Amino acid sequence: MYAEDLAEFTRVLLTTTQMTFAIGWLRIQQILFSQLAGITGNRPEALVELRLRHLEMTLIRDPSGRLLLRLRARPPSTD
Repeated sequence: MYAEDLAEFTRVLLTTTQMTFAIGWLRIQQILFSQLAGITGNRPEALVELRLRHLEMTLIRDPSGRLLLRLRARPPSTD
């Protein structure tokens, strides 16, 4: 999957009303998993071995005052 396809998939998941998720967090988990799968696509074992300690989440305030979530993944083989 190309980055453009992944971006379109994410956009559709966030904006569609045709798919329903019992819990809104499931939609976010699907997007997160898809992003991580795209990053580790050439090393599938890296995604399987990924743990919470390999994720770095940071809240950043942009100039307009909105909070943005920055997620950085460091798969175990690149530590």
